[in-house]
Amino acid sequence: GLSIIAPSLKLGQAESVLLSYACSSSRDALTSIDISNNPFGPVGISMLAEAICSVTNLVSLRAARTNAGANGATAIAGALIGCGDSLRFLDVSGNHVRSDGASALASAIRHLTCLESLNGVALPPNDATTWVLQGKIHEPEYEAAFVARGLAAVRSLTSLDLRWDKLALCGARAIVPGLQATGRLLSLDLSCNLLTPESLALLAPPLVAATAMTSLSIAGNKLGPAGISLLLPLVRGLSRLSALNLAVTNIGSKGGSALFPLLHAFSPRAVKINVSGNGLGPAGATAISRALRSAPFLQELVVGGNQIGTEGATALASALGAKGGRFDTGAGAGAECKDPGVVAARVRAVLDALAGDVTPVLEWDG
Repeated sequence: GLSIIAPSLKLGQAESVLLSYACSSSRDALTSIDISNNPFGPVGISMLAEAICSVTNLVSLRAARTNAGANGATAIAGALIGCGDSLRFLDVSGNHVRSDGASALASAIRHLTCLESLNGVALPPNDATTWVLQGKIHEPEYEAAFVARGLAAVRSLTSLDLRWDKLALCGARAIVPGLQATGRLLSLDLSCNLLTPESLALLAPPLVAATAMTSLSIAGNKLGPAGISLLLPLVRGLSRLSALNLAVTNIGSKGGSALFPLLHAFSPRAVKINVSGNGLGPAGATAISRALRSAPFLQELVVGGNQIGTEGATALASALGAKGGRFDTGAGAGAECKDPGVVAARVRAVLDALAGDVTPVLEWDG
């Protein structure tokens, strides 16, 4: 099919007239539209939405960060209703749609029976920061409602990206019913959502029910050691989970010990885990090294930005050198090796880099 690919071109309201004509004139052949990162504004997006209504077989619509606002989002919602039998990929994030736009989009999502991938609607950062600091987030009839209602209606969804949506506790509570209704979800990204252990406790039951899930990211949330402990039954329940991103989740040196049972909960699956930027320190690195010695199922462990020092680097290097495998500095210097002596020598050669947190990735084949 035909595609209109025009992201990040600084297109505005005037250019939306030309794009609208292009959509209308190729309505029978057009299958993909990407107009993200262009300041069309509500009027420009509304004109484009009217043209999209005439497209007969639209498979992908990416209209993130287009300054659509509530009026533009409502116009997009009207266009989506006609795409129910074909649209599989939708991204309308970062458009400051407010409550009216979110409500309209939520209603439209119910008609998208083939939708597989949804990128949620991010909150305006300034508003979200103010509300969180002042404790004024209520049960949201807002962007979280877009996701909550949509998930409850669209059973075909396999990928959900809610990065930077500032869900916090109330937003997490709002999307629980939608997550419970989604049985085919394979990938979920909840990064940077002001989530806490309390939020995670709410989300854990519906996530455990998503038995097909293979990838989960909750990076950039203040989970701490308590949150990491809550993940243990989740990991045990999701038998197909093979990628877990815990970067910058405030694990800290005291939480490093919680990673040991978490890593072993994945056995015997081959997995990739990111625990970078958590201030694990030497103690946390030592705890990880114990898991490395008896975790042949691990494929990749990202540990950069943890101030592990020489002590932690030595522990990791010793564990890796003892089992053989691949040592990757993140700059293409890694190479497979089954000779523990050779691996240990290579580890010593880059030990200073590890101690300075230049080396983020340890990777091996077991």
